[in-house]
Amino acid sequence: MKLPTRIPHRGAIALFTAGALAGAVVLGAAESAAVGKGSSASRSGPIGELAAPSPTGFADLAERVQPAVVFVTVEKPTAAAARLPRPPWLDMAPFERFFERMPTRPDPRVQVGSGFFVDGEGHIVTSDHVVADATEVTVTLHDGARHEARVVGRDARTDLAVLKIENGGSAPWLAFGDDGDARVGDWVVAIGNPFGFGGTVTAGILSARGRDIRSGGYGDFLQVDAPINRGSSGGPLFDTRGRVIGVNAAIYAPAGGNVGIGFAVPASTAAPVVAELIGEGRVSRGWLGVSLQSLTPEIAESLGMEKAEGVLVADVAPDSPAARAGILRADVVTAAGGRPMGDGKALAREIGAMEPGDEVVVTVVRAGEPREIRVELGDWPDAGKEAVSEAREAGPASGPRLGVRLERRDGQLVVAGVDPDSPAAEARLRRGDVLRSVGGVPVAESADVERALRKAADGGREHALLLIERRGQLRFVAVRIEIA
Repeated sequence: MKLPTRIPHRGAIALFTAGALAGAVVLGAAESAAVGKGSSASRSGPIGELAAPSPTGFADLAERVQPAVVFVTVEKPTAAAARLPRPPWLDMAPFERFFERMPTRPDPRVQVGSGFFVDGEGHIVTSDHVVADATEVTVTLHDGARHEARVVGRDARTDLAVLKIENGGSAPWLAFGDDGDARVGDWVVAIGNPFGFGGTVTAGILSARGRDIRSGGYGDFLQVDAPINRGSSGGPLFDTRGRVIGVNAAIYAPAGGNVGIGFAVPASTAAPVVAELIGEGRVSRGWLGVSLQSLTPEIAESLGMEKAEGVLVADVAPDSPAARAGILRADVVTAAGGRPMGDGKALAREIGAMEPGDEVVVTVVRAGEPREIRVELGDWPDAGKEAVSEAREAGPASGPRLGVRLERRDGQLVVAGVDPDSPAAEARLRRGDVLRSVGGVPVAESADVERALRKAADGGREHALLLIERRGQLRFVAVRIEIA
């Protein structure tokens, strides 16, 4: 399909700064293109940083970098558009992506995002969720020219993707900066395509670092309060010198709109991923094959550990590197490659930075004793039941109790009710949870639960470690043992 070389001007866009620099500047698409005329930003080549931040505002920065920012229009199959697939780290509300259909077109298959050039060969960075399931991708440049784009590579785990347009070598481009130089409280500037309105510049501060928004284990996002909304996914986040320190990725949206909390993939994470996508079309990272959860003091006590140090293995994928090496559920990983692992994010980053085939020594605590396990890492895999018989309280009339009513359903022990004033309620057990084991002992009958609870209590435990299945996911829960 041949695309027109220009798109109609959509009208003036109001650009707002924040805080002490509050105010509005009305800037149309034609004017914004003219602003860059004669500046280094309008020529082909990398856009350098400003010599110093402007003391009066962000106009110099915006003028310099806007020509490298693009707007992405995506057409998707009707079914894909209807289900609006989320990246894995946005499955839990109220996190939402900056992504929405264009308000000027009622067709639900047409959706928009943002992006920016990263080299002189026409490569463009955007968000993976913007182009997922796309049948056609169109990129609109700052001067209004439109180009068909192809998807070079995608990485769902970091929610990054790379596009390429032909004849893109004449466009100015942006290099990733060092997000490590940015401090909490520093000014940041975001440029994107909110709700399909076109080039919008907003400013705020870097609110926090290392935020975990359920990103599949990486959990190292920058949090900002620059006003950004749906449609800005994939746009660049700048420091005051015009260096790209992040790629806008998500907002916290309990009411469906911007509330001043946004998140960006740090440049230190994005740069190597983008380089690998450009070079290989995919990201190759080490895979251990475990599901992890935080090690709470209660879980640590139930495992006989004096301190809650490390990260708990909630599940091990069948035939995974971890399974072949002998890592088990309820193992506590305390180190990998000789480096202490305080949480799952650290372990995910450590393993993900390695290559498939690399060997790593994983230190685990099992039954209170440390042991070292050598693992050869793999590559990431391409990436209503009948209620039955038994319905009784888990635990004898006099003895340790949980405060749940259990039912046998198709050979599984399912929580059918939770006493609101019980240890199970404190541990947030829910109806429908499937009870797999107690204290490491598989349970299939209520009597099994009773025996396991009594054994834990007789052993001086204050908490019992339960393995439950909830919505297909395994996790451990430490439940206080109450003597009835």
